[in-house]
Amino acid sequence: SSGINAEYGGGIALPRVLTNRRRILPLASLICVLILILKQQGNHNRETAPQRKGNVTSYRLQLAHEGKCIGSNGSTVDVVFCDPTQNQTFSFLEDGRLVFDETGQCLIPGEDASNHRILNLGNCSSTVSVRFKLVNETYLQLLYHGKQDSPLCVSVINIKDPYTPKLRPKLGDPIGFTNCDSVGSSLNLIEETTFIRRRKHLLLSPLQNSKNCNFPACGINRRAAAVRLLAPGDVVRCHNMSECVTVVTKTARRPHLVLRLARSIRDVKGYDLPIIAYDDGPDPYPDEVMSEIAKFPNLRYVIGDKEDLGISLGRTLAVKMVQTKYFLLFDDDTILNNNTDIELLAEILDTSDATLVGGKFEYYAHFAGYFRFTENSPNERSLYHYSGACYTNNETIVGFPSCMRCDTTSNAFMAKTADVLEVGGWSQELKIKEHEDLFLRLKAGRKKVVYCPRFTIRNVRQRPSISRESGYTRLKLERSSQMARMFMSVWNIDHHLKYGANLFRRARDLDPYPDDDEVAETSSLS
Repeated sequence: SSGINAEYGGGIALPRVLTNRRRILPLASLICVLILILKQQGNHNRETAPQRKGNVTSYRLQLAHEGKCIGSNGSTVDVVFCDPTQNQTFSFLEDGRLVFDETGQCLIPGEDASNHRILNLGNCSSTVSVRFKLVNETYLQLLYHGKQDSPLCVSVINIKDPYTPKLRPKLGDPIGFTNCDSVGSSLNLIEETTFIRRRKHLLLSPLQNSKNCNFPACGINRRAAAVRLLAPGDVVRCHNMSECVTVVTKTARRPHLVLRLARSIRDVKGYDLPIIAYDDGPDPYPDEVMSEIAKFPNLRYVIGDKEDLGISLGRTLAVKMVQTKYFLLFDDDTILNNNTDIELLAEILDTSDATLVGGKFEYYAHFAGYFRFTENSPNERSLYHYSGACYTNNETIVGFPSCMRCDTTSNAFMAKTADVLEVGGWSQELKIKEHEDLFLRLKAGRKKVVYCPRFTIRNVRQRPSISRESGYTRLKLERSSQMARMFMSVWNIDHHLKYGANLFRRARDLDPYPDDDEVAETSSLS
């Protein structure tokens, strides 16, 4: 409508020579002006995409709160999974227009007069295109030519209240502009090359004979080949653990737990290991805390520059600091026992092509299991985690009869430093709920995981009152459901389910998937 067009940029301003009736021009000049205007109008009508000046970067527009993306399946602009196999990028032009690269169309006001806040794709005419400015590198704020009570930002439309963004978006929800909200309007503008690097694990070729899985993550269902022992001439054994293994732990303002872990290693093993502890910042600790840390010369205690770094990013940054060929991951609230056989884990990594060897927590059931993606319908994509299936399946490793092949273990494991960095470490999008994400990345990268249930470690949490007073418990509860949805968005799934070993055998019999030994790999993660 003309009202909407005026609000988002106004009509075309005609030359004064055509609007001032008192002025008389020679007939030839008038004809020339008319021809020029008609020519410009013809070019305008043929325009399908704006001309881009200079270097224009393509971005994925990711909803920061839960990880889905803004895309389109036609003329509408909707919530979609961030899918690296699809062209979902937008270009942000200098004049504030947003161009959907797949079609060359711009964001324009919706044609529905009852809710013109919804955005569609259309011709990039200056009379209808919406202009935006990027605020704080996070919010796409609407540019106005008139006065408004409050700024409006690109957000997921809440049909019941179109002025307030929807905080838990579903696939297909419309995109429009609402009152700017610090959470609901927050976007991550991710350069396409960066996005593809982060999502390379979704670029595997799907299994050709799978009966019920045909979306990007399905290629991960193919298992890595069996663990093989190295030739004797290729084996380089660790004789001094401190020269081969570094302990890595991420903490959240809990140095007393890190110190307890360091004392536990010294007491149980009789030696010190290099330790890298990455903590949230930015405030330093009192002198008495730092003096206790100084009692462990091999402890490198890093205080980050951010208050809320997150487990994933903190762990990845810590692993990047590791100088040894292996690292040993422990939570900060764990202590060793007599069954924490570090030497066994190192021996397996020394003598085989395994990437990671893990154990279990004392007094806990078997968490280690297999992963499987399934698709019952386009809106029923699921990831199943079959806990305990490795133990019952019992595919033992040659030379190590107490250890078996697996997809995931507990959060107590030793891994080859270079292999974990090769798959990108942990996803920095996940503040928590990061555990299975790393093992899925390893599985996608055809890295081999071994589970040794005789290796145990004890989890001794700090008193609940301390956690409540520090705010740790509240923050974890607030984040839990959000990060669970973020995890599902990262892997393009609708459900994340956990089952026991018996159901794994049933699923495998109904739709078996091959090992890498049985198929030729047709895609690469490079």
